[in-house]
Amino acid sequence: MRIGLVACGGQPAHGSQHTPAPAREVYDSPLFRARRAHVEAACDRWYVLSPRYGLVTPDELVEPEQELLRDLPRAQREAWSAAVLAELEERCGPLAGAVVELHAGQAFCEAGLEAGLVGRGASASRPVRGLGQGKQLAWYRQQREQLARP
Repeated sequence: MRIGLVACGGQPAHGSQHTPAPAREVYDSPLFRARRAHVEAACDRWYVLSPRYGLVTPDELVEPEQELLRDLPRAQREAWSAAVLAELEERCGPLAGAVVELHAGQAFCEAGLEAGLVGRGASASRPVRGLGQGKQLAWYRQQREQLARP
């Protein structure tokens, strides 16, 4: 099983500043849209990572948020990661053998999430690790083109 985890991010989509909407539609930044398009095409399942809500299904109604995970103390980020891992196992079953793509920044991945996935026997990858936003967008564009080829 291939699972995509996409960090929420960017400004709320126009008109959704105060209105609950499906998680896949709440954020409208170019980077979030590129990440979403990639995991929709490349993964069997995908979820949104939210500082406020934790692990969210794409269709789950959420309110836009401005919280940043990186602003939380490390202990809170670690507790957040543990809760996300528990929720992921509850939704997907044992993670041993799963391939999990992390499309999220350092604050999401390095407070226990990536290590927790590996500790549960999953293969965790961060395809755009260390790339600036422009290079990430280029990577997602290239992947979209490759996936579209017959």
